[in-house]
Amino acid sequence: MTMFHNLFTFLFTLSLQTQITNASFHHHKRRLAKNNNGDPKHGNYCTLTRHWHLSVGDDPSTSMIVSFSSHPKCAKSSAPVGAVLIGKEPNKADFVILEQNDARMYNATYPNKKKGSLYTSDYYHHVTVDGLDPNTRYYYRCVTVPSVLVDNIANEEMEDAERGLRQQHWDMTSTIAADLAERRRRYLKGGEDNDGAPSFVTAPAPGNDSRVKFVIMGDLGERTHSYETVAYLDAHREGINAILLVGDIAYTQNDHDIWDKWFDMLDATSFASEIPLQIATGNHDIEQDVETLDIFVAFENRFLMPQVQPAIIETMKGPIDKSLVDYPLPYDFGNAYYAFTYGPARHIVLSSYSNMDPGKFFNN
Repeated sequence: MTMFHNLFTFLFTLSLQTQITNASFHHHKRRLAKNNNGDPKHGNYCTLTRHWHLSVGDDPSTSMIVSFSSHPKCAKSSAPVGAVLIGKEPNKADFVILEQNDARMYNATYPNKKKGSLYTSDYYHHVTVDGLDPNTRYYYRCVTVPSVLVDNIANEEMEDAERGLRQQHWDMTSTIAADLAERRRRYLKGGEDNDGAPSFVTAPAPGNDSRVKFVIMGDLGERTHSYETVAYLDAHREGINAILLVGDIAYTQNDHDIWDKWFDMLDATSFASEIPLQIATGNHDIEQDVETLDIFVAFENRFLMPQVQPAIIETMKGPIDKSLVDYPLPYDFGNAYYAFTYGPARHIVLSSYSNMDPGKFFNN
């Protein structure tokens, strides 16, 4: 119970912290978005999370994956633990879920040495929320918890710990909700009127013959037309159940600052934090590091799809020509390929670069 008490104290303390002024908050936002040098840490917790987005879980009618990032300076000696507060009312959390795996952070070599040696990403948190009701709207918030609060919990006790957290039924109508909503509003909307609580709707039960609406698009990037596309999608988001982004997501040319700008572009809207975004591989998503020769690093760290098992990625022996990629690449499972049932249809997402030869991993 000590861990539960400490986490409750953390959330209560969050509600009592002095509000950051608009000028100070926007200063943090600009620095964080521009060069990852901002320091959003206040006390023992991270006040800023960003890049909120969703993916369906193994069963989209009862499971959703909530992804977001926190700045590396939110951590002391180890990565913070991501948590999702969620409920069926905008200002009440019915339960709290801690991320099931360690937060992810990666380095990448800039293609232009003039920019410095290494890019360092945010911490990325992926929290799977199970046990939801089909075709139901849920409101949620993303926070990080100091890792010291959970470091002493043995792995076999984590499930019991999470169950205990869900049973707390903390009332979010207090200033905790107001504080989180205000921080979210300032960060995303520059002080505009916004309740600060994104929401999503789970899928109909499998086999349900109700109509569903998917958006299929690709080659989004982070350019003038990209902002126009995102604005149009946000304005016409009503009734959209999921978005399939079929490759060539950010067009970074190995400059991972562009990934941050791409997610900042989505943060300026509401659809990415409220509609599941399912991804598939394109040749511009390979992003082979110029020094380590690693591939699909951002694709695997920044997103989490409903996976068969974690990714298997072998180190490349030489550079890849993106205009003529040799098939196959040593990349399997993870976000490479997956499947999910949404209402009346089964959706299978395949990788253009993974080995699909019979007997490679599957007999059928």
